[in-house]
Amino acid sequence: MHTDVTTLDQLALLSKSSWVDHSCFIVGSGPSLMAFDLRRLEGYRTISLNGALMLFDPTIAFSMDGGWVRECQTGKHGPELMWKWLSHPCRLYQNAMEYETPGASSGLNAIKLAVWLGASKIFLIGMDFGYPDGKAEYAGDLMRSEGASADRYDQCLPAINRWATQYNGPAHIVNLNPDSNLRCFEFGEIDEVLPVTKEQDNGREQCHA
Repeated sequence: MHTDVTTLDQLALLSKSSWVDHSCFIVGSGPSLMAFDLRRLEGYRTISLNGALMLFDPTIAFSMDGGWVRECQTGKHGPELMWKWLSHPCRLYQNAMEYETPGASSGLNAIKLAVWLGASKIFLIGMDFGYPDGKAEYAGDLMRSEGASADRYDQCLPAINRWATQYNGPAHIVNLNPDSNLRCFEFGEIDEVLPVTKEQDNGREQCHA
C-alpha cells in the first residue's frame, strides 16, 4: 500500500534518517535532461521536479507548480504520469502561492528539502532555468504546464541566486549542467560524479545505433 506524503513531518518519518551524509540528485525538467541516461541514478537518493517524474522512479516526487499538479491529477499529461504521481510513496506538493517570498520554485525548495534531509552533496541535473520569450523550456511535452506566468519565471532565478549567496550550510551543491543559466553554484561533470560503466556504454551505443 502506498502512503501519500503531504507534509515534511511525514516525509521525515519515512526517509530522513536514510539521507544524512549521503549524496543526492535533484532532477529538473530542462532540455538538457534528455541527453542524460537516468538509469545511472539507480541506487542513489533522488528528487524529481514536476514532470521529470515521468522519466524515472525518484526517491521523492516533488512539485511547487500548482498548475502542473492539477494537470497531472486530471490526466492532461496522460494516465501513466497521473498514476506515477498519485501512487508515488513519497510525493510532496507545496503551493508556491502560499509563500510570501517572491520566486518560490520547485527547484529552490527541492534544494532546501535536500539540505533539510541532511544530504552531504546535492547534484543538480536538468535545472537549466531557460526562459525564452518568458516561457520555460522543458525536456518534453509531458512536462509542459500552462499554470505559471512569465512574471513568476522572471522571479525564480533571482530568488535562487539570493538564497545561494546566503547559504553557508554543510551540504556541497554542484550544478551538473555547465550551460545552465543557474550560475550561482559550482559546476561539475556528470561523468566525474557518475563514472560510466561498460554496461552503460554498451547501452548508450545501442540507443544511438
